[in-house]
Amino acid sequence: MMTDEQIAAAKTKLEGAFQPLRCKVQDYDARAKMRFKIIDENDKTVVEAAITEHDVRDAVRLADIIEQAREVAQAKGFALT
Repeated sequence: MMTDEQIAAAKTKLEGAFQPLRCKVQDYDARAKMRFKIIDENDKTVVEAAITEHDVRDAVRLADIIEQAREVAQAKGFALT
């Protein structure tokens, strides 16, 4: 189970990684997993993914997941900062 601090840190990283798009993050499965959605200005889901506690605890892995999601959004034509 992830701690409140780990969840908050991961949410902060994810929510800020896809500007100007929004990112909604939710923990689930007794706080052992998280899912996130990147959402466009029309409230349409651009990318959706799930990550595990291991992904959150491993900074390199989390950065890789964020980069992969950014690449998918950019491939769909979205310009990210």
